[in-house]
Amino acid sequence: MLITCENSVKTEKESCKIFEYEFPYQKLGCCKAIINGKYPATGFCLNLKCDQIYFIISGCGIIFYDDKYFKIKEGDCFFMLHGKKYRVEGENLTVIIFNSPKWSLVQYKHIAEELNANLF
Repeated sequence: MLITCENSVKTEKESCKIFEYEFPYQKLGCCKAIINGKYPATGFCLNLKCDQIYFIISGCGIIFYDDKYFKIKEGDCFFMLHGKKYRVEGENLTVIIFNSPKWSLVQYKHIAEELNANLF
């Protein structure tokens, strides 16, 4: 099954453009995200059910995950377990994100807590 970028579901959030590739399989999801700045713009994200793999296509950035900072760049891969807060900051950062099970807003939570300084 081919899903082209032109047929993806596009959304823009804060400093992030998302291209969701929809396919009829609930155990796995995939999207492309282009991040310029902070995602989320304030606080942190928390996935209650889905684990994620971020594959960095281009750009560079920092992921705050499990109370640690990780520098990421083109070619890197980062795995996140559900239930742990995270935040991504980048400049011209393009990532492919694989989710298992498929990501949904119902299992997503925004945490208003702030960091003391910018990561990037």
